[in-house]
Amino acid sequence: MRALIIITLLSTILVEQSASSETTVTTYVTTVQEERKSTRFTLTEWLRIKERMKLMDVWLAMFSDPKKDTFRPELSLVYFKTKGDLNYKATNQSENDDGDINGSMAKAQLYLTNIFTGSTGIRTLNIDFGLEGGLKNTTDYEPDTSVNFANSRKLTRTHWSSNFRIFGKNIQDSSMILKVGQYQARDTRVQLTGENERTMRKGLLVGGELQLYLFRWLGLEGNYLDFQPSSNDNQGWSTSGQYYDYMAYVEVSLFRLMFGAYSDEWKFKNGSEQTSTKETGLLGGVKLQL
Repeated sequence: MRALIIITLLSTILVEQSASSETTVTTYVTTVQEERKSTRFTLTEWLRIKERMKLMDVWLAMFSDPKKDTFRPELSLVYFKTKGDLNYKATNQSENDDGDINGSMAKAQLYLTNIFTGSTGIRTLNIDFGLEGGLKNTTDYEPDTSVNFANSRKLTRTHWSSNFRIFGKNIQDSSMILKVGQYQARDTRVQLTGENERTMRKGLLVGGELQLYLFRWLGLEGNYLDFQPSSNDNQGWSTSGQYYDYMAYVEVSLFRLMFGAYSDEWKFKNGSEQTSTKETGLLGGVKLQL
């Protein structure tokens, strides 16, 4: 009987020691794996840390630089010559009419760079406010075929907008610009039934501009303007349009030489009657940046 009790106690002690050893081994393996996992080098983790450090550097550069940004008004003046084709299409015509057309464009931009930071000393995100005014004229349009046009076949368009420049510290920097404003346009290249072709149409304008420096002297630029339906058309009329261009430029000091392509499209609707003009071609010009 005594021998049986001794054997039972020894068996219990051995089982407990075995369970304790197994728990110790499991804990050790888990701890070692966690430690190895936390110190393991992976490409994705390295890229994540690198990107986080880059963002931290940008943030510190923007808000920790003791140098105060000074208020610096900036002015740019642009002049273009355009040469293209005008495509004219009306619902009462079986075929389109095309013709050559020349014109010019001018634009001025004034930016109040660092006006808030320079006057208050408070660092802000890199957003600058500006004003823009633009003008576009075309010469007489000579269609290839006989069309019942008005005597004076020209487009005159002006616009002004409030600009918000982001991602650019000055006018000679890669940047994105958002625009909102108004336009006025008189297009006598079309003559529609019951409509005064000399009406000056007015409406809301939204758009954007993007410029990207590939090198310090070479870059790309694109512009887009969306002309919302005019607010002063006769009842039943709907007039809208859009303009865009894209170009490459070479910059020498204050001057930028530009060359590219453009498109200027307008649509006129009155019930079932619809007329559209689309002007496409090349443009070249110069910009002075002060």
